[in-house]
Amino acid sequence: MTRPSIAAGLVGLAIAAAGLGCPASAAPSPQRMPPPPAPQKANAPVRSSASTNVRIRGPVFGVNIAGCSFVADGTLCPTPASVRAYLDKGFMMVRLPFKGPQMADPAIRRKLVAATRAALDRGAYVVLDRHDYSWPSVSEQVAFWTSLMASMPRSDRIIIDPMNEPRHFDDPVLTNDWDQWARDTNQIIAGLRAAGIRNVIAPEYPGSSATFRLRKREDAAKPSESALVALDRAGGLKDPLGLTIINGHRYFDKGSSGTQPSCTGTPGYDNFASELRARGLKGIITESAFGRAGAIPPSCEAAGAAAIAYLKTNADTVVGVTWWGGGAAWNERYLFKIEPKKGSFGPKHKDAYLDRLLGR
Repeated sequence: MTRPSIAAGLVGLAIAAAGLGCPASAAPSPQRMPPPPAPQKANAPVRSSASTNVRIRGPVFGVNIAGCSFVADGTLCPTPASVRAYLDKGFMMVRLPFKGPQMADPAIRRKLVAATRAALDRGAYVVLDRHDYSWPSVSEQVAFWTSLMASMPRSDRIIIDPMNEPRHFDDPVLTNDWDQWARDTNQIIAGLRAAGIRNVIAPEYPGSSATFRLRKREDAAKPSESALVALDRAGGLKDPLGLTIINGHRYFDKGSSGTQPSCTGTPGYDNFASELRARGLKGIITESAFGRAGAIPPSCEAAGAAAIAYLKTNADTVVGVTWWGGGAAWNERYLFKIEPKKGSFGPKHKDAYLDRLLGR
């Protein structure tokens, strides 16, 4: 290297040392990263007056008397005698599941009316449960209940359960099931009130009406995935008469499926009452179970005790429960069968599980 080249090289090194150059061996300066986006907040609870006039003093302990929905011809519908058998035990609410198409048969409709009247005559509440697992149009649901209630005795102790565990939503524009349910439910309530129906309405919601699907705390950027978030986004639950309550289900096996006798997970009814209370709403549990006649599985003892305690502690919000598995139409091996062996459910029958279901 010539002397001028050496001098030039020394100048270059001096420039680099001064930070004015960028030698190949030097690390690149770190790039400034943008701050992470702020987390989306969940929709705030929308207060509602939809339950303000509900005067049911809970907790009312009741029972599902199943059978009518089992066969189309109505031969297994509960009779007045079968209803009275449960009232004699101390239950003060009965839920009567039936299929909507059955009500087109006058004979089956009369059976449902007779069972309803038997409960009302004893001062009990009746939950009329359309057990179709579907979601007809708003106009069809309004027309159906307007017709059925015209056949029923006039009583504020009849509660309308519009559709059991609704599914098969098919709106081509509002494609989110939860959002369609929230919109349609408000429209169904408005339609029934316009038709003169003044009974308490207890709508169930998608997701098998599971209490843990009442609110999932979706953030504002996510689609609706639970009932109360969908209602919050719809402006709240609306009833001009203030006679609507939210209707949930809870079994205590894995996933609340109601298919296994064992109990797992968190006992009780999750945050059902607290989420309703935050919105000024009331609720009811119309399906739940933690044993069968003569046997409460060891894994369900804590769940059952917690469920009863929860109902008593939150009676201001959860007005009652109708336990699943009543009626004589069940197979003897059914895992939630409340009645003992057929023919033995008489006045003298005593059972620890039955006492627990009555809150004792």
